[in-house]
Amino acid sequence: MTHLRLPVLPGIRAAALLLSLMAGASHAAPSTAAAGSRMWANPKGFCELVARRLPNLPKAVCVDADLAQNPGRSVKGRPFLQRDVVSPHARLKVLVLGGIHGDELSSTSLVLHWIATAQEIPSNVHWRFVPLINPDGMMLDQPKRTNANGVDLNRNFPTPNWDKEAPFY
Repeated sequence: MTHLRLPVLPGIRAAALLLSLMAGASHAAPSTAAAGSRMWANPKGFCELVARRLPNLPKAVCVDADLAQNPGRSVKGRPFLQRDVVSPHARLKVLVLGGIHGDELSSTSLVLHWIATAQEIPSNVHWRFVPLINPDGMMLDQPKRTNANGVDLNRNFPTPNWDKEAPFY
């Protein structure tokens, strides 16, 4: 597995994450054997852990999402899980990310529910769902917005005029 180390600069790390999630390429940080990491690596174990934390998420909805490991890893070494829902007539590709902020639990729940909807409704879209991209922030006793390095992942997406506009939001 190739490890890609990038400086934490606005846009750089998030862009690498997005590219790895879309291409399925490896973007791994060294594993630090976080509590429950073996359970986390198994999609059913993931569902067991997150269903305890997520509002309005029966474990069965997560299990039915049929998640698979993405080669990417969180700072603490937790694998990202994903689900592709592909129409035979797909002309568009859409990446849906949830759990960017570890303390905003409902976004992960919403993405898992959305997977079920995408499977039921025909479309011309190749969906890639990644329900949780900040597991290190979410799995803390007191979930927090940032990842294990204190980085707010949402602030790392490349955005024109971010330096000027961000303070006003």
